[in-house]
Amino acid sequence: MPKMTVSLINGSYLFEPSPIGLSIVFIALDFIGVLSNLCIIYIITRTRPLWSTSGHYMFVISLLDCLTCWNFIAVDLQVLDGEINVYLCTFNCCLSYGLIYSRMWIFVCMSVDRAVMLRYPLRYATIVTTKATKVVLGIVCTCSMATMVPIALQLIMFREDGYMCDLNYTSHSPYIYVFMASCTMCIGLIILTYINIFLMVRTQQKKINVIVVEKDNSIIQTHHRKNTDFKLKIKAIRMLLFVIGTFYLAWGPFLSLIIFYEFISKQNIGNHHLTRLCFIMMRVSFSMNFFIYLFTDRVYKKGFKRYMLYLDKNKVQGIGSNSD
Repeated sequence: MPKMTVSLINGSYLFEPSPIGLSIVFIALDFIGVLSNLCIIYIITRTRPLWSTSGHYMFVISLLDCLTCWNFIAVDLQVLDGEINVYLCTFNCCLSYGLIYSRMWIFVCMSVDRAVMLRYPLRYATIVTTKATKVVLGIVCTCSMATMVPIALQLIMFREDGYMCDLNYTSHSPYIYVFMASCTMCIGLIILTYINIFLMVRTQQKKINVIVVEKDNSIIQTHHRKNTDFKLKIKAIRMLLFVIGTFYLAWGPFLSLIIFYEFISKQNIGNHHLTRLCFIMMRVSFSMNFFIYLFTDRVYKKGFKRYMLYLDKNKVQGIGSNSD
């Protein structure tokens, strides 16, 4: 494949227009991402039992994904002409990275939230309140967006192999190293938190041996069973694992290419087809949460049937969400 070049002329990046087929795929996936996340937001807004701590996290993640996909659509429409304004490119890059970076730190907060739920089951409702969750989400999103300001200082590039504005990872700016270190720290904190969760789950599973005494008090039987509350906690953790796992599985290949080619070797990625495949996977991941919630959270599923399909005529009652 011939090498593609990008020229900066009169405040705009000029490049070979994207193939119409690739643009259609990108725009279609972005629109699906916007619609699916708007559906999540609508269902959470209408379903009162989802106005919980976990529901707030689900709502903000969907809002971030919706804005990210909408931002991608703006770039997709620009690259059809083979030209994009530098300032628009800078804004899109800052916004995209700010939203995705916020998502990564929200995953850390959600993981810590699940660990606290298991560690302090009786005090969880008083330790983690919806008001505290809103404050944490506000701080995380504000700080994440603020850290993207240095991108505007000429640390951007137009990635012709993926037709998007991106960080210039070949730069020797200290900000690039700090940004990569913080992303690595997010992943490390999530891994450590889930190791802790795994150990707590194993410990609680061994302790849940319910002793049942028959009426005549003659036989004592030990039954190894989990109580309902513990099952709901396990399902909530499983749902979160699916959400985080889908995100990193979709973004992992591209991040690996960035690290090994541009961040370490300081050279551009040579395989354009592989890069575009990575961008398709990333776009698909934005619409996956809709299906993950549908199959792992019974209250969300009930809200989906009532407010999207109009199949469930009974009012969604305040039963405990699997994500609580």
